[in-house]
Amino acid sequence: LYPGYLDAQMELVHRLDRAGDLPAAVAAARAAAAALPASARVWGRYSELLRRQVGPAAHVDRLRELAAEDPDNTVLHAQFGGALADAGRLDEAAAVLRRVIEAAPGEGEAYQYMGVVEARRGNPAGAIRWSRRAVEAAPRSSFAHTRLGGALVNAGREDDGLAALREAVALDPQNPTAHQFTGIAYNRKRDYK
Repeated sequence: LYPGYLDAQMELVHRLDRAGDLPAAVAAARAAAAALPASARVWGRYSELLRRQVGPAAHVDRLRELAAEDPDNTVLHAQFGGALADAGRLDEAAAVLRRVIEAAPGEGEAYQYMGVVEARRGNPAGAIRWSRRAVEAAPRSSFAHTRLGGALVNAGREDDGLAALREAVALDPQNPTAHQFTGIAYNRKRDYK
């Protein structure tokens, strides 16, 4: 692969998606994932596009198939765990994610999704704890800081959440979820400046 391949491929995926050609965007993202199997950025984008294309249930099934084909790819397995969490299959998601964390303790996405599992279980302290571990594992990940900020905001700790969200936006000014949680935090504080 040549230098800049990832950025070029992700730009292609973005342009295809913006043009409304979801099947081509999914295919391009899948090709990038095959070329860069350890890239959380690529697998995350592929997973998001695939979910839009086939729906939540088929999304989980497809990621399960891919995970079975590549049992050592912890990035893929973290995405599979995240898909399970998004589908509300929290116990199964937690089991998959714990295996990822055991196999690859530095895999920040797995910690992020464990935070999602705990948030969905109604355990804000657990969500914050796992989200902090995600930031420790991937301090340059805007999404890790976003998950932490969201967990803190949802726990009523708006000021702490805003600090994490400012870091998320500094790392990726285009991160829509960070901006969304920032708005929620200011709204809860009744700070409309």
